[in-house]
Amino acid sequence: MLTKTIPSMFIRRLLLLGSLIALGVVLPSVQILYLTVARGEELRQDAESKLVLERWVDTTRGRILDRKGRVLAMDRPSYDIAVDYPVITGDWARRQAVRAATRRHRQRWPELSEAEREALIEEELPVYQAQLEAMWTRFAFTAGVPLEQVQERRREIQREVEAAADAIWERQYLRLRERLERQGRLPEEPEAIAALRRKVEKPTREMVTAHVVLRAVDDRTAFAFKRLVPPPKGSPPPDPSAPEPMPGLHVVDSRTREYPFASIDLSVDRSTFPGTLKADGTMPVRVEGVATHIIGWMRSKVYAEDIKARPKYIVGPDGKPTGEIDRGHYQVGDSVGAAGLERTLERELRGLRGLHREHLDTGEEEETPAQPGRDIPLTIDIMLQARIQALFDPALGLAVKQPWHRNTEDNIPVGAAYAGAAVVIDVDTGDILALVSAPSFTHEQLQKNPDWVFKEPLLTPAVNRAINRPYQPGSIVKPLIYVGAVASGKIPLGGRISCTGRFYEDQPDAYRCWIYKLNPGVTHDMRFGHAPDASEALMVSC
Repeated sequence: MLTKTIPSMFIRRLLLLGSLIALGVVLPSVQILYLTVARGEELRQDAESKLVLERWVDTTRGRILDRKGRVLAMDRPSYDIAVDYPVITGDWARRQAVRAATRRHRQRWPELSEAEREALIEEELPVYQAQLEAMWTRFAFTAGVPLEQVQERRREIQREVEAAADAIWERQYLRLRERLERQGRLPEEPEAIAALRRKVEKPTREMVTAHVVLRAVDDRTAFAFKRLVPPPKGSPPPDPSAPEPMPGLHVVDSRTREYPFASIDLSVDRSTFPGTLKADGTMPVRVEGVATHIIGWMRSKVYAEDIKARPKYIVGPDGKPTGEIDRGHYQVGDSVGAAGLERTLERELRGLRGLHREHLDTGEEEETPAQPGRDIPLTIDIMLQARIQALFDPALGLAVKQPWHRNTEDNIPVGAAYAGAAVVIDVDTGDILALVSAPSFTHEQLQKNPDWVFKEPLLTPAVNRAINRPYQPGSIVKPLIYVGAVASGKIPLGGRISCTGRFYEDQPDAYRCWIYKLNPGVTHDMRFGHAPDASEALMVSC
């Protein structure tokens, strides 16, 4: 057909050659169009990200202050001991073994099979594994902590990093899947789906950086570790008499959370104490764990839900990342508010990291300064808080079961400490001046004896009784009962309510009031000579 239409062999060859040239031009043009239009923005961002070095600058957490400006919680400069992640996981040993095997067999390495190479690597591996084991033993000795504690911290870091990586990879996989679905190129085969997942599972930043193994060490320990830090590349040969450095070790300037008024020494005047507890002079009391329930505490562990709640990239109203970075996002190794106001006001206290960007192509540098967290003033007077908490000290006897209490229902032996709470409110302003829950606990007890804090069955120190435990309201409830009785027609306005000294009408010997227990058979009716009215009922109390 073509020979009849175009009889000339030359013309036919010319058209065939032109078609081949056009095909060679069109196919690359279509690919270029696809890369520049369909995926242009994505590829541009990916390329630019590889030309930009980012360095985060730590911020300072905000302070918590009492009503008079006293600092109740603050960041204090300290030292952390960090180790490179491959050393923490043990991957460092294999990497060193690979380098050693490659160097030793450099000439014939390209000709070796995969199995032969692996065998040579396995021969080198025990030397570096032994070096790592010795390093961690020496690490624990230098820190003055048990080796098992260090090993558990290593496992904890690995769990955190893997959880963070899983969250990042899942987000990237969903974005990739969504893009392919829009383009109609989403595969259905399980093998292809698995390949997509593997495509996004690249090492995260946390997998190539150092992580804190020991926090807030003292100066002596920090300087002992500084002698073991490997010298920078290009440094002169080390002194032969110096100790052998530890691979991947870093001594990092950092901050730890400090609570200056957590322990306060007071003198308590006992001259106004009741009954046999009254005494001349004052008694020294050391109040521990002042306002711990209110202020709370920190944890040096980032959970997956923390990262999910505040990811690196800000999410828009449509649920998709906007591309804008949240400088307050969580990274593995961060400290997070775990309880009390440290947790409730985490976003306000946290602050925003600074960011230093260096563009490798232009040499241009960008500096975004760190923004400290906001200071939080409270209405609490910390000294009033401490003085009230001191009254719960068992040594003073006010919060101890006494022989004259006669509370047989509680089954508490004489001399045992009572738990309790006290709240002081400024009536004119509504400000809470003190919010005491006893017993309290210190941050040290929280670290060293958490079972007593969280699992003690009787005193339950972790419970904030001032806000999280129901109690009988006492005489404050009497006006409510009186109003209810008048409103329901049970008594007339100005009428009286009889005091029987017991709670249940049909159980005369159970749940007796305090007056009745002190003087069996005596009630407020007997003391007044009549049933009390509303004013008299508020005047007397059990």
